[in-house]
Amino acid sequence: MSKALFLLQDLARSNLTNARYVKYSNWVKTADEARRGSLGTLTVAQADQYDKAEELITWNTFAPLLRMEKTTRDKTVSEIIKEGLSKDIDEYHDAEGFGLQFEYTIPSPRPYNEHLRQSVRDHPVKYVRDEARDKEILEGDTHVDLALSNSKLLVLVEVKFMSGIQGDVRYDPVRNQFARLIDAGIDASHDRKLGVLLLSPEWGYKSRNRLYCYKLDEYCESMENVRTDIPHRSLSEIADALLGVGWVSLEFAASTIHKRAKELGLLTKEDAQQVQDFYKELRIDITL
Repeated sequence: MSKALFLLQDLARSNLTNARYVKYSNWVKTADEARRGSLGTLTVAQADQYDKAEELITWNTFAPLLRMEKTTRDKTVSEIIKEGLSKDIDEYHDAEGFGLQFEYTIPSPRPYNEHLRQSVRDHPVKYVRDEARDKEILEGDTHVDLALSNSKLLVLVEVKFMSGIQGDVRYDPVRNQFARLIDAGIDASHDRKLGVLLLSPEWGYKSRNRLYCYKLDEYCESMENVRTDIPHRSLSEIADALLGVGWVSLEFAASTIHKRAKELGLLTKEDAQQVQDFYKELRIDITL
């Protein structure tokens, strides 16, 4: 049986919160124990979480960027953004280069919470309407898998493996997760342009059985479609902030990042083999 992996773990302690570091490590540990037949008191669900943990996939895909010097990291990040947005982003480079922040947190936009305070009164479920009356905040922080940012551009990256985007939130039956990312991202971008990317395996997009396939198509077609799903913002506000939205295959992102890291000697022979093993187990074909 193959070994569960937490790639480039030496970089993780300084780039993940301690709680997340422990959580990722435990996913790997419990999977290893289960595969050795020593599950003990662990549940099958705890052991199996490793095989589908999108947070761990995000880390294992993007962590090599942290080892690259600025020029190479910018080039690599730009290739991924261009692939998703179908736009050249040379004008959005700056002297500092792109930074990475895993599990980026954005407060819920105040305009949306004010909108939600009114709209929840018409929620179709009575106990939800009743519960909302006693709540001061109806939508909490938005947690993004990864933020790529510099002084000119903020790109929010959401990684999906087996799951799709959520089609609602607790108090809003029509708020989808991708619209929420755009809405929160507009506030977080400040004077920068905003891009929003969704990463998934090729089969997840090409099968056309996930909500994100259709929402991405709608949002790429027209800013009016974006505004339909975040009606508390004006069309001009959205158009001024949003550079674009798009999809990137995990195959492309992982191959682009890890192949360049290998070429630069940033991955040992053992690292490269572990990378191959990790994606092979997920049935994601990458090229190194």
